[in-house]
Amino acid sequence: MNADSSKRTDFISQIGSCNSTLFTNNRHTSCPVIGADGNYEIFSSTTFPSNYANKAKGQNSCGLESLMNSTNLSSSADTLTLASPFRSVEAKTLNSQIILDKTLARDACLRRAGQVCHTDLDCSPNKLHASQVDYFPLSYFGNEAEKSYHSEYLVCGQTDPKPILGSSNYDTYDMSLNRCCREIGSPLSTYTADTPTSTTGTVYSAATGGLKTIFTPGADLSNATQFSPNDPKRYSRLVSVENLNTADKPLLSSYQGRNVSGNLLTSSQGVNVMTPKQWMTLGEANSESCCGGGWIRKFSDGTTDWTRTDRFYVDVSNFACINSRTVLLTQPSEVNAQYSPSSAQILVNQDYGDYCKDNTNTRGSCAQYSISDSLADTVPSLLTPGGLSANYDTTVDINTVSPNYSSSNLDNFFNPRSSDGDALTYVDYSVTTGRRNVSIKMPSFVPLSQFDNILGAANLVRMTTASGATTISCSYVAGATPISSSTSPGTCSSGTCCYWFTPGTRVLNVATDPAYAGFGTNRAGVLMTFASAGSGIKTRTFPGTNSYYLRRFGKLELSGIPQITFEPVMCNDDAARVVPGIFSSSVTTFSQFSSNAFSFLSSGVRYTSAQGLQNEKV
Repeated sequence: MNADSSKRTDFISQIGSCNSTLFTNNRHTSCPVIGADGNYEIFSSTTFPSNYANKAKGQNSCGLESLMNSTNLSSSADTLTLASPFRSVEAKTLNSQIILDKTLARDACLRRAGQVCHTDLDCSPNKLHASQVDYFPLSYFGNEAEKSYHSEYLVCGQTDPKPILGSSNYDTYDMSLNRCCREIGSPLSTYTADTPTSTTGTVYSAATGGLKTIFTPGADLSNATQFSPNDPKRYSRLVSVENLNTADKPLLSSYQGRNVSGNLLTSSQGVNVMTPKQWMTLGEANSESCCGGGWIRKFSDGTTDWTRTDRFYVDVSNFACINSRTVLLTQPSEVNAQYSPSSAQILVNQDYGDYCKDNTNTRGSCAQYSISDSLADTVPSLLTPGGLSANYDTTVDINTVSPNYSSSNLDNFFNPRSSDGDALTYVDYSVTTGRRNVSIKMPSFVPLSQFDNILGAANLVRMTTASGATTISCSYVAGATPISSSTSPGTCSSGTCCYWFTPGTRVLNVATDPAYAGFGTNRAGVLMTFASAGSGIKTRTFPGTNSYYLRRFGKLELSGIPQITFEPVMCNDDAARVVPGIFSSSVTTFSQFSSNAFSFLSSGVRYTSAQGLQNEKV
């Protein structure tokens, strides 16, 4: 045969032949299947290799693999060609046409991503396929995902760049390492089926809703889980993944449909957003498609700009309720019912700095939890590690002479301050010049409902010695005049001890009658017992470990990945309140988070999608 006078290259594949009109599971079995040892699998055994048809379609493609949605697959090859977006680059047999342009054989095998190759045009899709994509509407590809797949053409390459003639590695460059792949630095799109556009689990993006990723076009049409080249939901990116649709290589899905109880359902392909090990499928599909073997996820803005530091932002002050032990520090208005007719916020503002004087609980009971440093993913609990209830205390003691900040009295956050010039908050009979009455400012953690509004209640105010050996009850004297000096004894009209209270300033004065000698030469302070703010109306929990919070907050930086879901993180000073600043501003409570329109149930836990977050996707 004479050489071509125009020196044109033969663009007809020499890999193998296939029947482009055979739309069965054996469509690609005439194409070569190369084993891990680099040899043909068909000759590796005296028996037919197992799963050969799937391996063949995973390594090879044929012509007519993308047709218009309405195409009748029973038509002749020439008729089908008219419905193909690659009609100009997929030629008929040589005996039926003269080839003058760059053309691939319609009935020739081409190699898929990650497969052995010799030239760029051995690969599918290659630059000839990509050159045709923009000339045809979406109906020729079924959907945007499949159209992107054909536009992102492969080359025959490897990690090492092609050597220049005369370079030191020119003779040692190993072409046997060449694989069909995307050039280093080129973009690659991998779509996940059923990517939601809302939290309801019923609305998905047009490009991914119902996307079929199980097999390549040309599968066994009698199998409902497989699809054909004219299926509007076809997607071919994952076909090169070996053992696709198994436990270790599941399909990519972000399906979040749910039943009336909110329980997560599976899609028609048997998967959903919680199907495990999807990362293995994604990793293999992308690694095989990249010449370097590695890939970097783009951020949701379409860039890989790591210098931008504001992709995810949350006001860290919103996390205060995680280690807060009382809503008085984070959301005092939630207990205003216990502070009527005043406001909890107004009172807390007056002594806010006293709520954590000492985290060793010697000078006060710190109103903040310490988060345990542990690798264990331990969730918040209604019990402390010591087995005590973590809830708000129903009985809290204030003892000004012998303060108790033990584990049984942790809601006694600090000792009341003296309201006069004498810093002592107890009477001292051990010295003749000692204090003889007590004047204290009522702490804000004592609700009005537990004191101000029940003045005169039995045993509301008592006095006791440091040892507790002697305790007496005090009677209420309305409208009494404060004693002028801290060393002056009081005068009680009845009983041995009396108190009076100024509501506007919340100053409590307590004194014993001069005739009372029951305290001897001891010190005696004020003793009060009350239910803490939040008791009966809020539930408090003990925090989880740092690993618990890290694993949940860390996912916020991956919100651009469709398979990432988010469970609620609750405040510990109010277990019904969602940590603010993370989820939609309309979702502030667990009840709202648990709405089936916002979240779904999986293994008894509620999850929502990135559409439920306040921040943009990362």
